[in-house]
Amino acid sequence: MSAPLDQRDSNGARSAGDSAPGTSQTALDWARETGGSEQVMASLDRHLRRRRQIQASLAAGVVGLILLAGVLWQPWRREAAPGGARPAGSVVIHRPSSQTLPDGSIADLNAGAALVVNYTASTRRVILSGGEAHFQVNQNPARPFVVTSGAVEVRAVGTAFTVRPERETVAVLVTDGRVTVTRMDRTPPAASAGTVPPPLAVIEAGQGVRVAPEGAAGPSVQSVPAPEIARLLAWRVPRIELSDTPLAQAVALFHAQGSERIVLADTSLGTLRVSGVLRADDPESLVRLLEAEYGLRTDRREGAWVLQRP
Repeated sequence: MSAPLDQRDSNGARSAGDSAPGTSQTALDWARETGGSEQVMASLDRHLRRRRQIQASLAAGVVGLILLAGVLWQPWRREAAPGGARPAGSVVIHRPSSQTLPDGSIADLNAGAALVVNYTASTRRVILSGGEAHFQVNQNPARPFVVTSGAVEVRAVGTAFTVRPERETVAVLVTDGRVTVTRMDRTPPAASAGTVPPPLAVIEAGQGVRVAPEGAAGPSVQSVPAPEIARLLAWRVPRIELSDTPLAQAVALFHAQGSERIVLADTSLGTLRVSGVLRADDPESLVRLLEAEYGLRTDRREGAWVLQRP
């Protein structure tokens, strides 16, 4: 078979569609040989500029759509809050964890407290593991209520009391009725199963005791003044946490907790925004906050707090 012909034009150059054997030729190579490279580069430059213009136009269009969406969104938000009204601030009521036991008795648990309940036909037994708990016990003489914390047992029939494990003792505070406190290491060696150890102390309402470690002397029962009891049990009182809350709403919350009345002499005060964490049973704390932080004046009239502008 004959070798392929080397076809050239009248000027001796190869045609644009041909190449030398064993080589490849691009359009740019051909343009250089024919003297047309400047025209090719100019054409490429025009093509690139056109491409950049198209990309810029597309980007501008996307930005425009985003801005348009924002414009359309604003009226919808205003419709959700007519007249531009500011939404009410948040309110959180903090209460201690409460557990209703099988017999209807109620245990309020402070932070970290946990219970194990073991009721039998003859005894209502609860094991307190860590933390502090207050018990409101339903009366049932046939089934005493026993709380165990470590080696200490607190026994009641129908009463209210608090048990608080401490670093080296277990503190017991009675707010209603009477309880007996026993340390299990005092159980007589010959005692039969089910025998109740002799009590270390009998505690009445308004009294407290701290049971010392194993082997120490018996505890000393102490009277506890009412203000001290209130302080020790303050964790049981619900807290109202206000955050930019309208005053009218805050006052209604205090009234719902059964506190003393708070009256707004000027109804426009109801829109005043207040923030703070206050005891739900202490409306005076709200009054003092409004005096100190918001400059309001208060008067005491017929058992109510009357709030007014200065």
